[in-house]
Amino acid sequence: MELNALIVSCVEDENNIIIVGFSNGKNSIILQYSPDLYEQDLDFDWSKYYLEINSFGGSYSCIGTVELYSDTLRIKLNKNGVMKFNTDVINIKFFLEQAKLGELEMFLIRIFENDKSVNFKIIKL
Repeated sequence: MELNALIVSCVEDENNIIIVGFSNGKNSIILQYSPDLYEQDLDFDWSKYYLEINSFGGSYSCIGTVELYSDTLRIKLNKNGVMKFNTDVINIKFFLEQAKLGELEMFLIRIFENDKSVNFKIIKL
């Protein structure tokens, strides 16, 4: 699956919820992260992140690897993600100025740095 993002948005609300969104104007992919785990999250073994693709819905605990390049975010899904989204890799292409790329990198680090089930890599080419 591939999305050529015209819009990349990174925000954090007053409850420290992080939302990173990508859109081409028609389709969107959103990563949402909450620093808090609730009892239901633990009961269902859900991750702190939630991946949503507008045409498929969303899922917790669905990512195996995240690779950030200077012009692409590559998300390799684990078996739960493959079953939910019917693909094994999501490539999100974008063109960002250096400051916006740095902001995206910072937010992704905060989302994935402590998640042992996700292999997070920054690969700048």
